Amino acid sequence: MYRDGALWVDTGSEQVIVPLASPAAVERCRPNAELLGRWSRGAKRQGLAYVWARASDVALTVRFFFTKHGGVVEDPGTGSACANLGGWFIATGAALPLSPSVAQGDSTVTRRAAASRVGGHTLLHPRRGH
Repeated sequence: MYRDGALWVDTGSEQVIVPLASPAAVERCRPNAELLGRWSRGAKRQGLAYVWARASDVALTVRFFFTKHGGVVEDPGTGSACANLGGWFIATGAALPLSPSVAQGDSTVTRRAAASRVGGHTLLHPRRGH
């Protein structure tokens, strides 16, 4: 059983899911377009990277990056990317169901949050007051 580390996951759009040590590490993340492109070879791997860390037992901090025109762009809040995070938890043998609060977009102009359950329904909603 795979316990930790980066893993390619495909629940509709293949992405590399990269667990990091802390929310601060997620905030410092600056993907390199050339390296992401090199690791994204193949018909379905299109330079999509989802980085995350536990902020607490019930909260995750995440960022989603993709390559575009030779550079790296960050998506401020995409619920669909979170599906592959759920796939990562399943692939790594996490106890289910999970119900973390997933905060994304703090490094972009738009801040968003997604409340998600893996092994059940997924609810997405914007953060209020930001």
